[in-house]
Amino acid sequence: MVRAAALRALRRAGRPFESQAALRRAMLPLLREEERRFALGGARMRRLLLDSPALRLEVHYAKRPTDRPIDRCPVCRSDLVPIRNRTLTGGVVTLGFRCGRCQYWTHLERRVPVRYRFLRAGVRRARPG
Repeated sequence: MVRAAALRALRRAGRPFESQAALRRAMLPLLREEERRFALGGARMRRLLLDSPALRLEVHYAKRPTDRPIDRCPVCRSDLVPIRNRTLTGGVVTLGFRCGRCQYWTHLERRVPVRYRFLRAGVRRARPG
């Protein structure tokens, strides 16, 4: 139901949604046509749409220094896998982390999602000239 509403919202708008909040605002009236009391948060909507083959999610990141350990992906809440490298002396060094579900990765200087852009899959803007 959520995926169908997202596709309808993208078709009606005729352009990508530049933020998660804008897509949610466009989708809620469509979802409430079928279920009057339908509620949908932005993070839940993003996780439901992440696996949709008809939609594409672009994420823009910012680097933020932090000392907190990271164990879950900030985009989809999946477990993160460490990116490791072997040293010349035979030891192992952790360089960063990556998500097995989405395309998120980070090095030790944390990459934090700051903007989500939703597009229809396979649709690219024509470049002039």
